[in-house]
Amino acid sequence: MAYTKIYLPIIDVNEEEAVITERLFKDGNKVESGDAVLVVENTKATKDVIADQSGYILFQCKEFDTMKNGDCVALIFDTVEELENFKSQSFSSNNENKKANNFSVNATKKAIALAEKLGVDISEIVSSNSGKLIKEKDVELFASAITSGKLKKERPLFSLKRERIVIIGAGNGAEVVIDILLDYQDVEIVGLVDDNVKVFKNYNIPILDCGIMDFPDKYGEEFYDTAIISIGSNLKSMKFRRSVFEEYKAKGVKFTNAIAKSAEIRRGVQIGEGNIIGAGCYVGTLTRIGDNNSISYGANIGHHNVIGSHNLIAPGVFTSGSDLIGDSCTIPAGVSIINTVSIGNNVIVPIGYAVSQSIEAGKIIKKNEN
Repeated sequence: MAYTKIYLPIIDVNEEEAVITERLFKDGNKVESGDAVLVVENTKATKDVIADQSGYILFQCKEFDTMKNGDCVALIFDTVEELENFKSQSFSSNNENKKANNFSVNATKKAIALAEKLGVDISEIVSSNSGKLIKEKDVELFASAITSGKLKKERPLFSLKRERIVIIGAGNGAEVVIDILLDYQDVEIVGLVDDNVKVFKNYNIPILDCGIMDFPDKYGEEFYDTAIISIGSNLKSMKFRRSVFEEYKAKGVKFTNAIAKSAEIRRGVQIGEGNIIGAGCYVGTLTRIGDNNSISYGANIGHHNVIGSHNLIAPGVFTSGSDLIGDSCTIPAGVSIINTVSIGNNVIVPIGYAVSQSIEAGKIIKKNEN
């Protein structure tokens, strides 16, 4: 019996599950390739699940079910007959399981039979009646409450545990990171750390009473969960950014990512920690990004790229497919890189440069140099 499975897609690379909020078709309906068949959401986003072939749909989930990434959420059959045959086989198997389970339910045989007739889950009635023996009258009352709307299956609410974040640096870069993080309901910015700035003017966020290198020793997990470094707009500040990251990691500090909601992160992308990915960025499928990178707004990272750590990738940078960029590179605004190019560690190229061949580690390319 041939059918195609539809799987729950990854909505956010940092979350493993989502809730089914709406089924857009009924079981047995004809769907076309490209139709949205489900709406799902997690704590950060809502997404349509798309049918990738035409046929007749049979859902493997109910509204408000919580599913894990990659779970099968629906089946697509070529014909109605194949779908009905599948349902018949599944029904027979499920009935056997129900009969076995019903022996352990605290309910009379007549109550169990009535529940099956009315399409009511007898275990829900048992759990709502504090374990007492369930009789036919209890089933009738439960079914009547559902029909009248007095008893509804409540939509599960996410228990929102806020991630407490400290931002390292309190300059313009911090304001960019704050702007990204404030779009997320599940984070709380608990403070900023800076060696020079004492008052943060544009946001009501406290400056902590310590220097950057003192922070890991003065504040612990009772105050914050993760940190992110906002420093890094040129070669000098990126070197400092790397030294801070490595010092903090050695002292057990955990880092978070600041990824703008308008950034488009495609399927299979792997992202390390401590990265900033600005508004309007695109990261192509199956690209791998290391740690502590600053990827500015509007950058386009192609598919199957490998980006190392501690890189500065400025606005409007464009990479192609299967490019490799090492660690601690400075890629200024407007740089374009053709496909399958390798750029070694500590490479610097000028603004608007077109990278048409691989570049060895440590190379500094000056303006107008080929």
